[in-house]
Amino acid sequence: MSESVLEPRRLLREIKIRDMRVALAVAEHGGILKAAEHLNVTQPTVTRCVQDLEARLGVALFRRTPRGVTLTPYGEAFIRRCRHIVADVGMLGAEIDAMAHGIMGQVFVGAMPAAINTFLPQALLDLQREYPDISVSVREGSESDLITGLREREIEIAVGRLLSEREHPDLKNEILLNDPLCFVVRPGHPLLSGDKPTVSESLKYPWVFPTKNSLAHRALEAAFRTSGHDLPKVAIYSTSITCISRVVSESDYVGALPESMFHFGPPPIGFVYLDMDLASTLSPIGMTKLRDRETLPSTRRFEDALRRACRQGTEPASSS
Repeated sequence: MSESVLEPRRLLREIKIRDMRVALAVAEHGGILKAAEHLNVTQPTVTRCVQDLEARLGVALFRRTPRGVTLTPYGEAFIRRCRHIVADVGMLGAEIDAMAHGIMGQVFVGAMPAAINTFLPQALLDLQREYPDISVSVREGSESDLITGLREREIEIAVGRLLSEREHPDLKNEILLNDPLCFVVRPGHPLLSGDKPTVSESLKYPWVFPTKNSLAHRALEAAFRTSGHDLPKVAIYSTSITCISRVVSESDYVGALPESMFHFGPPPIGFVYLDMDLASTLSPIGMTKLRDRETLPSTRRFEDALRRACRQGTEPASSS
């Protein structure tokens, strides 16, 4: 019986990183000529590489059209895996380079504002004190940005609001803390002058709302609708803590901030907590990784630092 073209060991022998880079360039640029220009090689070189690759695989990866090329189902599967492999090789190169400069480990982290503005800085400092030979690269982004970064192997771990594993079965979550939204106003705000303010009274004032389509925005919108109230008048949308703080502290706007803002680091200044019956259903904060990806030792140490920082931030202060 002859050896299958797609037998794994044969693929490992015959398909090279260079072949993957060429196929990726053709897929990303939608044509042979543009891919050749991007790679700074000749068009016949790219054509020959694609033809040889398809011959070795025994399937067509691209459909040729008058406007360029599109991926076949085989091509979509091949390109998806190539992105992962090439990205992993790039991260390997960065890790080896870091080791050559005396840094024995590198962690690529994606973080949402919910983590950056609370426990993440403390976790980074703790990690550096305990493991000074590990470097961490932090990239800020939205939920969708970081999920894409995980899938493209550009980051190893995302820290922030957790997304549903049911909707994203390739992801694995670990809850670090529950963090509902709380509501804030400036000191001396009219809502503080009487008894406990009501949601209806708060609607008389403009609000700073989380950015549209964010998890926090959807949670706050749902809280108003569930409580039977109309949405407030919103003229400003922002997830920037600095922006929210300035707007709320200098006006009669009502703002929404994660409760964790009052637990980690110095307490926010310029506004006070508004005790109001409006329960948000904001998802917990935690760590998200690809389910099938190996966790490196340096990443495990970073995860431990995150867990410790969250425990310290949520522990009640000891009385003197």
